[in-house]
Amino acid sequence: MAAAKLKQWFLGLAFAGMSSAASADIGVGAGVTYVFGGNGLALGIKAFSSDNEDEGAASLGLDYVFSSRSWRPSIGAAYLFDSSYVDVTAGYNYGTGSWDLGLGAGFADTDDDDSAPLLVPD
Repeated sequence: MAAAKLKQWFLGLAFAGMSSAASADIGVGAGVTYVFGGNGLALGIKAFSSDNEDEGAASLGLDYVFSSRSWRPSIGAAYLFDSSYVDVTAGYNYGTGSWDLGLGAGFADTDDDDSAPLLVPD
């Protein structure tokens, strides 16, 4: 019963994030996460609240944890670099049925806002 409510909560959070991101540029990424608590490495995808380089952003992700052979939806905070990210996440591991923390890094589709706009003469 608790797992069903947790799944609804994560889905609601994901839809809320997607609807607010419709008016902003979101970033996406993929990478590895070290999940604490004896879980080890996980491979996953992320969505970031921003795609701007050299800025912090909220993250929403889904990892596959190898040791428990299970999925781990997560929410966290990330820092975006030039085409990469680092993040810290809290997630629910469906295999162990518990919450855990993770540290991750990977590739991200970022945008460099420092470039000058292209001017077209009249």
